[in-house]
Amino acid sequence: MRSKLFIFLLYITLTNTVNAENIVWVSEWNVDANGVICDQGWIDLLESQGYTVDANTAGDYMSLDPDKIAALKAADLIIVSRNSNSGNYADDEAEITEWNSIKTPMLLMTAYLTRSNRWQWINNSGIEQYADENQMNILDISHPVFAGVATEPPDLTNEQLDPSMNLVDVIDENIDEGQNTFIPSNDVGNGTLLATRSNDGYVWIAEWVDGEYFNDDSTQIPAAKRMLFSAGGGGGQEAGSMNLNEEGEKIFLNAVAYMLIKEYKAYGPKPANGATDVPRDASLSWKSGIYAEKHDLYFGANFNDVNEATISDPRGVLVSESQDGTTFEPLGTELLEYGRTYYWRVDEINDIETDSPWKGRTWNFTTVNFLPVEDFEDYDDANNIIYYTWLDYYTNNTGMTVGYLEAPYAEQEIVHIGKQSMPLQYDNDGTINEGTDLEKTGTLFYSEAERQWTEEPQNWTTDDVESLTIWFKGNPAQVSSFTEEPAGIYKVKGIGEDIFGAHDEFHFAYKELSGSASIIAKVDSLENTDPFAKAGIMIRDTLDANARYCALLMTPENGVRYQYRSITNDSTERQFDPNVSVPYWVKFERTSGGLLRSYYSENGVDWTSFTLRQVSMANPIYIGLAVTSHDPLAACEAQFSNVSFPNTTVSDGWTSVDIGLTTNDSESMYVAINNCTPIYYDDPNASLITQWTEWNIPLQSLVDLGVDLTNVNSMSIGLGDINNSQPGGKGIMYIDDIRLYRP
Repeated sequence: MRSKLFIFLLYITLTNTVNAENIVWVSEWNVDANGVICDQGWIDLLESQGYTVDANTAGDYMSLDPDKIAALKAADLIIVSRNSNSGNYADDEAEITEWNSIKTPMLLMTAYLTRSNRWQWINNSGIEQYADENQMNILDISHPVFAGVATEPPDLTNEQLDPSMNLVDVIDENIDEGQNTFIPSNDVGNGTLLATRSNDGYVWIAEWVDGEYFNDDSTQIPAAKRMLFSAGGGGGQEAGSMNLNEEGEKIFLNAVAYMLIKEYKAYGPKPANGATDVPRDASLSWKSGIYAEKHDLYFGANFNDVNEATISDPRGVLVSESQDGTTFEPLGTELLEYGRTYYWRVDEINDIETDSPWKGRTWNFTTVNFLPVEDFEDYDDANNIIYYTWLDYYTNNTGMTVGYLEAPYAEQEIVHIGKQSMPLQYDNDGTINEGTDLEKTGTLFYSEAERQWTEEPQNWTTDDVESLTIWFKGNPAQVSSFTEEPAGIYKVKGIGEDIFGAHDEFHFAYKELSGSASIIAKVDSLENTDPFAKAGIMIRDTLDANARYCALLMTPENGVRYQYRSITNDSTERQFDPNVSVPYWVKFERTSGGLLRSYYSENGVDWTSFTLRQVSMANPIYIGLAVTSHDPLAACEAQFSNVSFPNTTVSDGWTSVDIGLTTNDSESMYVAINNCTPIYYDDPNASLITQWTEWNIPLQSLVDLGVDLTNVNSMSIGLGDINNSQPGGKGIMYIDDIRLYRP
């Protein structure tokens, strides 16, 4: 019976099974230091479960042809290994579309290919690589992928963790230094996020259903089920290796079994299962099971009733019987209740099938408990630009510039919830937008953005609302520095997430040159702000964060790293030796054609080399000393000596600059309603707060200032002291999700 097979496959664990399913394994077949194919552990695991794995090394899928496409279409499941260079599978739009159009379920293990500059599954082009100190947080523990998985409660002394988290260690720390690769986003567009990294919410596991764009900015539509399961060693010689522990293997095998299941039940709920802050006018939709012709829908506020109701015992929650479509308006023109959890279930019906009806899973969502004032989601770059609504220096002559100077004008990566936030660029020294066509002098020594509702004033007394909340985020203060001391000693201090992935964050002291180049330096000391803090020498194509570069970098605990990005805005590759430590010498020799030789030495005399590489760069290029803390909130200082540029003509003097970093000067933040006396945030250094923070303002405090809450016609958000006319600082703030909350 199909229903029994369905249940069996859903809850498969590590016990041996016999499966006739054929899996095509897509890989480039790199080998580890011992000459073993990095993917071999994955293949062995699958074959031990009875799967047939087509892992023929001659079946090169880096370029598609009719025979390869036919093989992919004939498979029951495609698994794309982490051991795959993403650039080899996305040569052009036609090739990307071909991969996404294959009507075979696909389990993608390399986050690189999900990016917006690859297969367009996720609207983000970055890649981050981390060691396994960050656990997996399971968002929907009831999902079949996590059947039989033992979770542990979060350590509540860690402020990054939430009591509701379901945490599990899945990475074997002994494989490839315990590293795994992630796309730095928590937004999977029209997919469903199933698991994240515990500390920052980055995507770990996500799924998409067929027939709907991956995200609203993607040109790609999946032709069958798609799942991202970030796994496989992070880099080095073991990149792509089988790096899961026992619990991780269990989740992986569950995911494989889940992807092989033909969906007889309804799936792909919208709102997603467990969704919160769902609008009160939300409609329901789902994906139809493979044999469904009709649908019975149960909906209500009591879990037991919705979960147990039947046609013969409807319990008042059977709201639609034998309907044709896969959408439903719960209350018609009425609104759902505030802050209420609702449950719903769809049973799939086909009268000619003996297993019909297929009882659906019971999903849930919770409605909002607030009235939205502004969520910044509706602004675009043509007809509804954000600075048309939120007025700035152009109107009020303050130091505020709303939005960016070039499209996209709203912020689309640094967001609290949704797809956009409002960037506020403040500059309180009397001149703004220096060096641009929009430069203006004589502006006030504070910055303010104002929204007006003069034609349709807001009434902030409805529905028992009692507080105004604003989510905001700033940036850290400038702490980087470069000093040259007597006897050829150089000290470089920097912060930043890392020099790696597609986007770097670090401090760079450099000289310019053209043609061939050489540099030698001794890294005398390096503060241990993180085991992967880095200090060393670099040759860079441009000063952009995503530029091509080569670097030879020492770390406090992980040896020397030889890194190179050969394509702008693409991934960083690396080689390393974990068995050396500061103090140590490093050296580059680069020909004018881009061939690069890298060396490291304990004494500056006897040198060990890494593999010869070629990275093309255009003159002038930049050569010098680089430091990153691997912690955006902790400054890391390194000391260099014996710096020289043999047989190289470089510019006079040093220049130092932050690369890929945004820093703020300290300023206070205020809100004013109806141009009444401003209310200031409690922390006078609000602009330096680096985490998304909710500012809660009791509405009574506005009444005490004389605000008529039945007639709210303007709202201002400002940086600086409006009552103290003194030059101030500059920076950028992000504002999101302005709301009126009920009790």
